[in-house]
Amino acid sequence: MGYRCVRAGKTMIRIQAVWSRRSVMAIILAGTAACAVLLLPGCKVQTRYSLEVDVLSYIPEDERAREWTADDDENGERYRVIFLPYSEQLFRESEPIAAEFQKGLEVDLPVVEDPGVDDLTLSFQIDADVFNRSESDDFKEAAFRLLAAPHSVENVYADGTLMLTFDATDIPAGESRTLAGTRTIRRGDPGFEILAAGKARLGLEGLFRSDPGVTMEYVLNVLRVKISIRPFSMLP
Repeated sequence: MGYRCVRAGKTMIRIQAVWSRRSVMAIILAGTAACAVLLLPGCKVQTRYSLEVDVLSYIPEDERAREWTADDDENGERYRVIFLPYSEQLFRESEPIAAEFQKGLEVDLPVVEDPGVDDLTLSFQIDADVFNRSESDDFKEAAFRLLAAPHSVENVYADGTLMLTFDATDIPAGESRTLAGTRTIRRGDPGFEILAAGKARLGLEGLFRSDPGVTMEYVLNVLRVKISIRPFSMLP
């Protein structure tokens, strides 16, 4: 049994395999941040690939905590933060996202088209604190959402499939909520078939809603996405 770790820019790829003489190519594209082409010795049925994306590695340390005060908005529109790839801009939900952020994180997985892949999972791990820094109880919602879209989709944030969400609602004045844990996508869950196609886009966003004048803050401790796949799991 062989085991290797290869870092593609800010993305960690772990390969656990029984080696044979054939070769498999895996291409991992991390938006504009990283691009690596890995030529891997061919593998038997027991081969497993794990792609780990440490989202915090895309975010400057001094921007992993953010505080702002909601301005007047009669529509109760949410604020949006784009984490994959990271944008310094704080968007309103109806505002267009700049083209360089719309495509999210591109991934190209070693999927065997025939007979396909069955043993594939995606996990989303988070540890974040959300604060209501005002004297008002009207911090209504904080949500971190992981999305997926086919590779042909131009805007994962507008046209992607919502896979996983961690959220908190109705945070009282002066209090905080911790969003922590790991959730997993498997066959039958939203977004699985998109990933199983091999080429896909991932998006990760934060959405925050409050009444005008409420001061909100988030502190990010862990944001991590891991895709684990045994591409030959359906071979006889």
